[in-house]
Amino acid sequence: MRILIIILLFFAIIALCGYAAFIGPRLELAPWQTLEEAEKYDGLLIESGYNRVTGILDQFVIIAPYKHQISLKVDPDFKIKPNDFISYRGKVDKEGYIIVSEIYVHKSRTLKYLSSLVAGLVIAVWFFKKYKFNLKRFYFEKKTGI
Repeated sequence: MRILIIILLFFAIIALCGYAAFIGPRLELAPWQTLEEAEKYDGLLIESGYNRVTGILDQFVIIAPYKHQISLKVDPDFKIKPNDFISYRGKVDKEGYIIVSEIYVHKSRTLKYLSSLVAGLVIAVWFFKKYKFNLKRFYFEKKTGI
């Protein structure tokens, strides 16, 4: 009975992931889609997160999510480097760029992933020292004295 429940839950998760992948994204516009018809979406508020900066030209920051080049007009005093990750909020301009009102630079993004990986490994080692998997009953059980 337990294996049947696990299989049903697995297929339910797969179905929900499929629904989110195929139905969800159609409901909102991507930033590059609004810039393709910039006059139509002039003044529309756009938010996007975790974009890698690919270039800097005067007061424009260039990002390229999914290989679509997007120009963001930022404050000239704002200091940013190529390959930084940014999140932004701004309005579409009819000239084909986004005027940024808020911007956030994500610092040490790689370090965050590495520290999470180390923590996950520590927890996995601790777990497998205390528990073993029983294939006959299909669950984890506590190890008895070794």
